[in-house]
Amino acid sequence: LLALFSTGTDRTWQAAVATAGSYYVAVDSGSFHVTEPYRLTVGYAAGSTAGFETETNDSFATADTLVPGAAVAGQLSTPEDVDVYRFAVGAAGVVTLALAVPTSSSLPYFEAGVYDASGARLALISTGSDRSWQVAVASAGTYYVAVDAGAFHVTDPYGLAVGFAAGSTAGLETETNDSFATADAVSPGGAISGQIAAYTDIAVFRFDAAASGMLTIGFDAPTDSHYLDYFTVALFDSATNRLATVATGSDRVFQASIAAPGAYYVVVTGGDYVFDTGQYRLELTASAGDGSGFEQEPNDDFANPLPSGSSRLGNVATADDVDWFYIDVAAPSDLAIAFDSPAAGGVLEYFGVWVLDENGKLLAVFPSSVKPDGEEITKYLK
Repeated sequence: LLALFSTGTDRTWQAAVATAGSYYVAVDSGSFHVTEPYRLTVGYAAGSTAGFETETNDSFATADTLVPGAAVAGQLSTPEDVDVYRFAVGAAGVVTLALAVPTSSSLPYFEAGVYDASGARLALISTGSDRSWQVAVASAGTYYVAVDAGAFHVTDPYGLAVGFAAGSTAGLETETNDSFATADAVSPGGAISGQIAAYTDIAVFRFDAAASGMLTIGFDAPTDSHYLDYFTVALFDSATNRLATVATGSDRVFQASIAAPGAYYVVVTGGDYVFDTGQYRLELTASAGDGSGFEQEPNDDFANPLPSGSSRLGNVATADDVDWFYIDVAAPSDLAIAFDSPAAGGVLEYFGVWVLDENGKLLAVFPSSVKPDGEEITKYLK
């Protein structure tokens, strides 16, 4: 099968034929049927097939050549069709890809993945509208782009173009960066762009702090949703202690305390239920200081001090996270506690706040419907 389309209106299309010979056109009914006559006309121009995909090109071995700076037209004849293209670069650098699709939809009609010669996936986008994106390649060599149908399918042709700029890959994540050992480095005050290619994709970035203080993390999301969390962004120290976590579907800025100089890691993943393949941007800024205005993790076994008259900003990183603080009181008195919640309010209870004495006796709980975790209290008091 060299090409196939489904239509209910007049159509003109092109297909590349690699050699002389006999070729065949078959016409049948689509999902609907009429008995009126149709007209079919065929034309032929001998010469180069450059600029058109040639079937079968569904593997690395049979991939069509794509020249940087040029474009190619292709078509997904069936939902199972895969079009593979290869291109060569002479050095490390940044590849820019542009996919022009016949649809203008938020639904995923097309997927396009970029792979190295070993088959390792460097990036993947899922889209129903025109998309441009960049991919860092670490060395000279041959790379591949595979285009296939997403959750939906159309037979109309698409266009694919690739560009390449040799040089530094700074500012772009490099795959594979799914562990502390393979993390991409981000310099103080620097920024980097990345992409979540699949539910299982993990992007890890390393930041080396020169002193204790505060780390400000700016996350620019490709989505703008306040209801769906397409991304999870978490900060860890080198001992894998989770220091902060946010789940978001829109741009976010948050801060965390850094207790000591050293390596820290930001891990970006998809959300629990949804993710987006668009490129995000991560910016990290450190400021020296004692970080006394913020909780310091881990504080689920050892409480942070909370002097009378002071305040702390904290982050419940996971559903299992418990943040402990202690208050020294010199004499019997009333204890006033103010809790500022980031939640918008309503009937949902996102937080529980307990007040206990040094023996674990519960003095107060808010809201009253929240039951303190007796096991957690016992664990801490031990």
